[in-house]
Amino acid sequence: MRHVLSILLPIICLSSCSKQVPPAPRLPVVILTTPVVQDVPLYLDYAGHVEAYKTIDVQSQIAGELTGMYFEEGTEVKEGEVLFTIDSRPYIAALDKAEASLAQSIASMKYAEETARRYSKLVQQEYVALLQYDQYLTNVLVEQASVEANEAEVETARLNLGYTTIYSPISAVAGKKQIDVGNYITPAENPSLIVLNQINPVFASFFAPDVDLPIIQKYQTSGELKAHVFLNQDTNHPFEGKLTLIDNQVDESTGTIFMKATLCNDNKELWPGEFIDIRIILTEIKDAILLPTQAIQLGQQGHFVFTVDQDNVTSVKKVKTGQIQKNMIVIEEGLSVTDRVVLEGQLNLYPGAKVIIQETDTVPTAPDNDSVTEVSSPKKLLGGYRSRPTLNLTDRSGS
Repeated sequence: MRHVLSILLPIICLSSCSKQVPPAPRLPVVILTTPVVQDVPLYLDYAGHVEAYKTIDVQSQIAGELTGMYFEEGTEVKEGEVLFTIDSRPYIAALDKAEASLAQSIASMKYAEETARRYSKLVQQEYVALLQYDQYLTNVLVEQASVEANEAEVETARLNLGYTTIYSPISAVAGKKQIDVGNYITPAENPSLIVLNQINPVFASFFAPDVDLPIIQKYQTSGELKAHVFLNQDTNHPFEGKLTLIDNQVDESTGTIFMKATLCNDNKELWPGEFIDIRIILTEIKDAILLPTQAIQLGQQGHFVFTVDQDNVTSVKKVKTGQIQKNMIVIEEGLSVTDRVVLEGQLNLYPGAKVIIQETDTVPTAPDNDSVTEVSSPKKLLGGYRSRPTLNLTDRSGS
């Protein structure tokens, strides 16, 4: 019996020692943030393209051999600068011929006038028949008309001679040449020699949905609307201008209306034809509440955030989000400026969860009012229907 007990006793002790209390589960670790209050712009975003302020298709008005080109392709030319020359010799000869014809007509007119003057005294004395005198007067009128016709021919020849030198009508950037020096050109067969684009200022052209038209018109009654243009989606370097054109008709086939903004382009960074993002600033939202976009969660009943009370216990608050301002998003309803909101660590959270707060030196900063990145809704300006931040699609709101 003692031998059996000596065997069982170690086994019983070993069994009792193995039944230890399991360790408590680790509490989720979170990083908190607080809302930021700031005035932010209310805006609408569109896609568009850059359009030259003026486009001139330089053409020849006369026929002839192209004898010179006095600019480099793709460079700036000044107003009044010589672009092309055409062989002027035929037009110099034509002008000389027209001037000679004019001189001949003037001489004939003077002779007719002198003859009429001499016979005017004879007709009074009835030495010349009145019918013959009328013929002399008619000759004067014919020669005067001939002089006027020849004066017009001289002017035409002088204009054609002037057309042998082609000047730049505006200060602009020259495009690709359409023909080389030495070719014979005619207005019919060579309608274009070069295209000039004036790119300072420039237009930012875009089409807006017709539902946005009354919104834009509403805010436009208070003054000119600012326009910010972003190249290559670089929202940190906007080009500033103003909305200058709303077309007078909506395109029925697309349900859009054409608009233009005018911008300075002193550094020639915007180039005609480039695709751009255009932001129309409507007004300013006063004392808007903003949160970092990563704090917003998405559940079956909409957006929500996790908040933490003074006892480090989480709760869920449903929020109504507005438009995005850079890395922040406007919170229209559901949040107080004093709430402590979970910024990171939402993965294992649920309402009533106890958490450990990780301290961080990062403080949420309000976005620059001139550097906002997303769009508002055409129907609900702060609803954010057109664009959403990147959100967690897992529903952990407890709903």
